[in-house]
Amino acid sequence: MRRSTRSPPIRRGGRRSGRRASATSSTSWIRTCSILPYDLGFELERTVAEPQAGILEARLTGDLEGLIRWSIEPTDDGCLITFDEQVVTNKAAPNALAPLARPAFGANHALMMATVRRVCARSSPASALGRKFKPPD
Repeated sequence: MRRSTRSPPIRRGGRRSGRRASATSSTSWIRTCSILPYDLGFELERTVAEPQAGILEARLTGDLEGLIRWSIEPTDDGCLITFDEQVVTNKAAPNALAPLARPAFGANHALMMATVRRVCARSSPASALGRKFKPPD
């Protein structure tokens, strides 16, 4: 499925902007925002794309650094999508506030992951692999 990289701005709690290096590139630049007063910008480079195995993996560099991975497994009524992340932040302000603001950061992360779950329910990485996503009840 082909998606345009030009999309309307998303309010706090989602992807603010993104662009691919080129139409055939495996690298994109992403800027996310949250309910907290800072944005994170990072390059996302696809490192693994194995449709038959149901695996998408990317390396992040920038304000976020590390690896993210989507694993998609078939189920009787659709598929199960698992998102794993091993990332650290490289942005000075959130890192400096982390000891005091950890509960707020945890709540913010939970909100952003809930947003991702809603997006997956509408249009998931599984759709690119020809599978149907059914969110848990």
